[in-house]
Amino acid sequence: MSDNDSRIYFDPPHLNIPEITEQRAFYFEEDPDVWYVECEMSKAYEGYCPECGCMNIISHGKGTVRRIHDISIGPKSVDILLQTLRYKCKDCGATFRYPLKFVDEGVWITKRLKEHIRKKALAQLFKHVASEFGITIPTVSAIVEEYGGELDARRTLVAPRVLGIDENHIGHIMRGIFTDIERGTLLEMTENNKIPTMQAAIESMEGYDKIQIVCMDMTRAYKSMVQLCCPHAVIIVDKFHVVRYIYKATEKARKQIFAALKEQVDTLPDGEDKDEKQALLVRLGKDSYLFKFSTKRLVSDKSRISLMARLCSTFPELNELRILKMRAEKIYNESKDHFEAAANINDFILNIPDGSEYDDFRSFAKTLKNWMPEVLNYFKYGKAYTNAATEGVNALVKELNGAGRGYSFSNLRTKALYWSEGHTRPKLKARRKPEPISFGYMSGSFDKMSYMDMNDYFDDEYEHGDMEYIGSLLRHFKEIF
Repeated sequence: MSDNDSRIYFDPPHLNIPEITEQRAFYFEEDPDVWYVECEMSKAYEGYCPECGCMNIISHGKGTVRRIHDISIGPKSVDILLQTLRYKCKDCGATFRYPLKFVDEGVWITKRLKEHIRKKALAQLFKHVASEFGITIPTVSAIVEEYGGELDARRTLVAPRVLGIDENHIGHIMRGIFTDIERGTLLEMTENNKIPTMQAAIESMEGYDKIQIVCMDMTRAYKSMVQLCCPHAVIIVDKFHVVRYIYKATEKARKQIFAALKEQVDTLPDGEDKDEKQALLVRLGKDSYLFKFSTKRLVSDKSRISLMARLCSTFPELNELRILKMRAEKIYNESKDHFEAAANINDFILNIPDGSEYDDFRSFAKTLKNWMPEVLNYFKYGKAYTNAATEGVNALVKELNGAGRGYSFSNLRTKALYWSEGHTRPKLKARRKPEPISFGYMSGSFDKMSYMDMNDYFDDEYEHGDMEYIGSLLRHFKEIF
């Protein structure tokens, strides 16, 4: 605190705490947003000795003046300066401080402020809550840790009809993520993704043996675990997990083909042909996402379709890659049922070109064969179930963790699971407005999310190319139909 000379005294506010009586209040001239209220106990202690339980208690003088953080009054923070009293037991000789029912003496804040912090810290960053109420970040962390334990104790985790399973790399460790696909909510987050841990999480759900559908990626260990825990559940391989494989393999092949083409063009004799091909490859290098766009989106952009047409007309190797990618896209974009999906998968597998640049496609094809029943289940069940909600939850958990920088697993799990507990608007204003990270969108239901085509993330624009090549490209598109 500052010098007494800088104190401005005023009539104390009524704190509505029966155990204490307000004497006077002041603030420092250089910090008028924090009020200090000097208080004393309302009456002498009339209880028993905490050591021996007898009632033979006498006063033992005054103790220290304790500074106790309290809930704010409007925009003003409040610190109580309480003159504590000490007592002595005449029977056992023990001395003790006046027990304060309204204070959490572990952290020396009022219990009503602790309750306010518990909920506020779920919706805001710990450092902002700590700064607002004049406490340390470890104190906020400890409060949330305790609160999470209480919330867990009174929570009944009911197994959903449709379960989503995934993992999330957080803090250098893979964490297990479980979601209710139909409600779009996070059910559980495990400390690691080891099978015993994941299995225990499923078995902790009430009625887990009645789960009907499980959406997951192509992880064999997860499949075995689900078949053991939920033998009657239908396993559906997540559509977007397969799509990621397609684009990953496409990008790997594109890079290798681009490098090989660059070497070939560099060996050509100088002239117009070499200059034109080098210019095209430069544009391809700048537009590394060109092959990540879906065919549907590609044809809707005149500049990109023109560039693709010129590339495929000039370099047959790129056209071969484009056609293979279209065959892979056809599995999900054009299959009306699981019979057509199976035919499209086989068509894709049988038409993978030779060459090391397509090794990732061959590896992907092998995985598809091994998981064919689970991949086709997506089509058998009306294309209704994906891990879109799980991926959305994953992204939000990562954002929570990144914003907080250093949350323990326990606190991150508490914030992710119980964020809505702290989403109600606080009744009292904060000491300051620290511009916390907003997670307002977490309160919505993820079952209304449309998980974007992966290509929609890339919006680089290019100058318009020669329109004459569009017809050429469209003819290329028809080659495989």
